[in-house]
Amino acid sequence: MEARFSSASFAYRPNLSYLNAVEKIADFRDEGYVWVFDADIAKFFDNIYHGHLASEESTNIDNHLIQMQRRDDDYFQFQVSKAIVYGKLTNSKQLLMRFNRKRKIAAIEQAIYGISKDIDSLELVDDLDSLRGYEGITAARYFPAFGQLITNPNNDEFHDLALFVIIYLYCQ
Repeated sequence: MEARFSSASFAYRPNLSYLNAVEKIADFRDEGYVWVFDADIAKFFDNIYHGHLASEESTNIDNHLIQMQRRDDDYFQFQVSKAIVYGKLTNSKQLLMRFNRKRKIAAIEQAIYGISKDIDSLELVDDLDSLRGYEGITAARYFPAFGQLITNPNNDEFHDLALFVIIYLYCQ
């Protein structure tokens, strides 16, 4: 099975960790690559069984039952989705703020301002499509700004940025 994985894939692989991914990102950077492509296979899992296995010793059966009940609760699902998007937008803003602290690049400041407005607007969102829209708008602000920040990072900044990219891609 290992032979089927890409050499740039590190999640759930034996003897590999995020440090290997950071090294691979550094190699790509040294080769002149400046873009990151994020692929999401989540829709693949929409059509497979989502059952849950529990042992007889399970002490969290009440929590499991609550989770089972809430899986069909559209309001609860929307609130969780909204909290996740809020976290993604906030993390994106914080990362841009952190790495633009010394540089003071105007385009980055503009992206940060726009993301702040997007975060404020989340309060008004009342459906999943609008929520996805805000996530997309913020991504359109974030990634060009992020690209400017990784053009000439120092080693510490690159390590932090690489870790963020790995964590971001893992959480998608």
